[in-house]
Amino acid sequence: MNILTIIFVFTSTLVISSCKSPDLAVSGNAKENRSDLKATKKQHFRFNQVIRFGDYYSSKVKRSWPKHSSEFALKFQKAEQKLSFTQYTPFGKTAAVMAINHLSNREIKIFKDLFSYSLLHQNTFIGTVIPTNDESKNWNFVIHDPESGSPNDLKCGMIKDNSDNIIMINRVKKLKGQSNWVLLDNFGFEFIMNGWTVCAVSTINNGRIWLKDDIEEDLKLVLASISTALLVRQSLY
Repeated sequence: MNILTIIFVFTSTLVISSCKSPDLAVSGNAKENRSDLKATKKQHFRFNQVIRFGDYYSSKVKRSWPKHSSEFALKFQKAEQKLSFTQYTPFGKTAAVMAINHLSNREIKIFKDLFSYSLLHQNTFIGTVIPTNDESKNWNFVIHDPESGSPNDLKCGMIKDNSDNIIMINRVKKLKGQSNWVLLDNFGFEFIMNGWTVCAVSTINNGRIWLKDDIEEDLKLVLASISTALLVRQSLY
């Protein structure tokens, strides 16, 4: 093991073992008008997790699809690493959320046909958010290579609705208060819409969410749903 690897492992251990989730070094505009929500889990076992941050919370997370059918569920019913839950918000909006981690070659082909997104990586996290009040306005998301990626390539995916509204997803490889000169790991994700960071998710420890206050409730629902999915994803292995 070379000295660079030793330093990286030691630094990552300090970060992960800390009782407080460190603050992500996200874009400057993310500091404006945002809520800082510490995430908690009802229990840490693989099944029946409940994720809560602030007044946002999920139902128990299942490793199967809900009983009602959706195009996403029908297309990917044979997926192995899947999860589903209902996302709840403090303003009464809810959504059904379904996601898959690590795609097979067959699922990559289905994904390309369904999402019109160029995808080559099996190490990919995809999913859909279906608002309960209007199932026609669903949002789909894709994140490739969630754990790592090149230090110079932070772009890792996107969120898109059926009206072609797009939110870009970047990896966050820096932490506040850290030297950050070794950019080998990924500490979270930043969601960027029209040049503004509207949400950020730290996946360290229990997790932490930063959500822009002055955005529409429907968009907050989508961002909260995908944030929950990312916090649960690590327990799919």
